[in-house]
Amino acid sequence: MLEKYGYENAFQVPEFKEKLQNTQRLKHNGVLAVQDKNVKQKIRQTCIENNSYNRVTKTRQKTYMEKFGVINNSQLPDYHVKKMRKYCFNGLMFDSSWELAFYIFYFDKNIKLKQSDVYFEYDFNNQTHRYFPDFIMPCGVFVEIKGDQFKDTDGKLKNVYNPKDLKYKAKFDCAVKHNVIILYYKDIKVYLDYMAQKYGSSWKKLFRVN
Repeated sequence: MLEKYGYENAFQVPEFKEKLQNTQRLKHNGVLAVQDKNVKQKIRQTCIENNSYNRVTKTRQKTYMEKFGVINNSQLPDYHVKKMRKYCFNGLMFDSSWELAFYIFYFDKNIKLKQSDVYFEYDFNNQTHRYFPDFIMPCGVFVEIKGDQFKDTDGKLKNVYNPKDLKYKAKFDCAVKHNVIILYYKDIKVYLDYMAQKYGSSWKKLFRVN
């Protein structure tokens, strides 16, 4: 091919390319095969049917549905809890960067708040559960820090990972009953800004442990 036409393969020969394109236009209503919607749909469907990854995904989804009632593990109630980032400062572990920022802010100001070791009991489905607020302030006030996604339209806590989880409502009622102060983004922003000014915009990476 190279010696006869000066090209490594037939698809590089102008005459051949033109003949092939003209043939395709005749077969596909004046457009090339790759431009024909029917051809593209057929190629896409063939890829889907022959895709081993797709077959594995369907098998996995079927298994999860049979075992857990959901099609993937990210829909399990405790999945996001297990995936949560952890942070460490001064030998203490924190469940979120917001809790970390809140603690460091007051630590730097020599205000001795502490992570709560006090719990409140509440009943749900005829069982007694324990609720631990995030912090106890020196004045004895309990503080809970939550992202705005956990706040329902009526201002109550909700489980964004499992909206049907009524236990969250019982937990919120327990917090309200014991005068726990719940802080959301607008309340926490000052502490996040403090961390960014002190440690830089990537401050979370300095304390992340997973």
